[in-house]
Amino acid sequence: MEYGSIAQYLPELISALLELATTGISLVKESALTAIASIADIAKENYIPYFQKTTEIIFNIIQNHPGKEYKELKGLTIEALGSIAEGIGKEAFQPAAAPFIEYLITVQSSKFEQVDPQKQYVLAGWQKISTVFGKDLAPFLPRILPDLFNIVEG
Repeated sequence: MEYGSIAQYLPELISALLELATTGISLVKESALTAIASIADIAKENYIPYFQKTTEIIFNIIQNHPGKEYKELKGLTIEALGSIAEGIGKEAFQPAAAPFIEYLITVQSSKFEQVDPQKQYVLAGWQKISTVFGKDLAPFLPRILPDLFNIVEG
């Protein structure tokens, strides 16, 4: 799918998805986040007008859903933020970069259960953020790598 095929629907689509991500039950929020990630992948820099509101909502979801029962939802927040970063690029994503990196570090340093959906989301999140920020991640490496190696080995 190309951006041109959804461009005319983007404002209404994003508005509806952000509403669902804000008010829906957990499963609805998960579906909305998956759709947002997909749209950000397609829209690329055309997603920039929606960046601030989207990241506010995503970080609000992270803050308001701390329980173990929300592992999939929290993983999907990582996926959405990573897709947005890839789509809009380093400069536009800069305001959310540090909080996203800190969130990834926090999640990866938690004790994962044997089967935990967050593991794959964390690995994919680092892949996406490192693609976008490259060498700028170097100052964080001492805090990233030890736990990241533990995830890969475990």
